[in-house]
Amino acid sequence: MLCQGLRHKSFRDSIGFDLDKYDDVSQHVMIEMGDVLVGTMRLRVLAPAADLNATYTGSFYGIDPIGSPSLEIGRFCVAPTAPVAEVLRTAWAILTRLVDAKGVKFIFGCASFEGTDPARYADVFALLLSRHQGELPIKAKASETKRLADVQAPQLDAVAALKQIPALLRSYLALGGFVGDHVVIDRDLGTLHVFTGVEIARIPPARARALRRAAQI
Repeated sequence: MLCQGLRHKSFRDSIGFDLDKYDDVSQHVMIEMGDVLVGTMRLRVLAPAADLNATYTGSFYGIDPIGSPSLEIGRFCVAPTAPVAEVLRTAWAILTRLVDAKGVKFIFGCASFEGTDPARYADVFALLLSRHQGELPIKAKASETKRLADVQAPQLDAVAALKQIPALLRSYLALGGFVGDHVVIDRDLGTLHVFTGVEIARIPPARARALRRAAQI
């Protein structure tokens, strides 16, 4: 329940427990410093024939079959006073070990932005649309969505955009990750979601070696 408590604090800014039906079919990672929980994420390894539309991410996006083992990452969050960079390094070390152990070929999930006004992130969406689109067709199927193209800034301010990109999404993109072309407005969590994917084979070799060194593989 500690993980769900941190999730509730992070996503809903109040005391409670963030729970849903996907918790029972997922692994829950606890990242601790000393005896203090500083980060968590929810992982689900899926077989090649698995229906990705039956995942949490798949409740917002239509995802075509991948045909290889995949890994869904969700509910990643960091305690307010924790060092984000260090928590991220630990998270990616854990993910690297899991990817290699399970033969995962594709990582996917939803990158979250605080708030429900897409215009707030116009520069970010312009940057993602121009530089980080993938080849995999991803269809938004949530009840409330916006095309990234419809919320772009008139002129891209790349410096402003980089400051607004969440740390986890920034690390995805550094690995050659891509995003979908729609943003989902999630009134329940009070966030915006963008589909995010990483094809393991497309991770730059130098990045892959660094990840494995960090994971001591």
